[in-house]
Amino acid sequence: MVQIIWVVADLLYQMVQI
Repeated sequence: MVQIIWVVADLLYQMVQI
Protein backbone atom coordinates (compact mmCIF):
# COMPACT_ATOMS: atom_id res chain seq x y z
CA MET A 1 0.00 0.00 0.00
CA VAL A 2 3.03 2.26 0.39
CA GLN A 3 3.35 2.45 -3.40
CA ILE A 4 -0.21 3.79 -3.69
CA ILE A 5 0.60 6.59 -1.23
CA TRP A 6 3.65 7.60 -3.29
CA VAL A 7 1.58 7.62 -6.50
CA VAL A 8 -1.14 9.80 -4.95
CA ALA A 9 1.46 12.13 -3.43
CA ASP A 10 3.16 12.49 -6.83
CA LEU A 11 -0.13 13.30 -8.56
CA LEU A 12 -1.06 15.88 -5.90
CA TYR A 13 2.41 17.45 -6.11
CA GLN A 14 2.09 17.83 -9.90
CA MET A 15 -1.38 19.36 -9.54
CA VAL A 16 -0.06 21.89 -7.01
CA GLN A 17 2.68 22.96 -9.42
CA ILE A 18 0.12 23.78 -12.11
